Amino acid sequence: PGAPRRELRRERATDRDKALATFARDVDEALTAVIEGDDRPVVLIGGKRRVGAFRSVTRHGDRVLAEVHHSGELTGARLASLAAPALASWESGRQRVALGALDAATGQRRAADGLVEVWQQAADARIERLLVEETFHQTVGVDDDQGIVPLVAVDDDDSTIDDAVDELISRVASTGGTVSVGDDGSLGERGRIAAVLRY
Repeated sequence: PGAPRRELRRERATDRDKALATFARDVDEALTAVIEGDDRPVVLIGGKRRVGAFRSVTRHGDRVLAEVHHSGELTGARLASLAAPALASWESGRQRVALGALDAATGQRRAADGLVEVWQQAADARIERLLVEETFHQTVGVDDDQGIVPLVAVDDDDSTIDDAVDELISRVASTGGTVSVGDDGSLGERGRIAAVLRY
């Protein structure tokens, strides 16, 4: 009677391993669709066996920023709190790199500061990287030459753009530039928005 029980346990273990491998491949397939065109990293959160199974099959191992081993139920809020330390560290590193690139470009006279100057450079598709503080937004008036004037109060008759920052982000992305969003105060001396220029 002992041998059949051992065989049954082996069969059950094999079935569990197969199911886990199928689960890991399904997750990897879903991840492929989610991260297409997105440069953000991946944080793996789950039990050790599941995380290990995913690691063994994934095509996106180079995107994994951190592993957090956690068993039990995971709500969206709990997932966010478990991932937060790794993502905060990653964001801080990205911000340092972006500010370093801006400093280097300033020394090479390939930088623009402030909303009006950055707007002009975006119109000529010269922006390689746009840097903007997280909560910065600005309503602007548009003049006849398609330049902009920041507005404090908006007249109904004025030709305006509700948020020039959102418009700039779209323009830069559409011309192949990248966008870095930083902490408030990180670009204070540059008018809260700046750009690294292609030339």
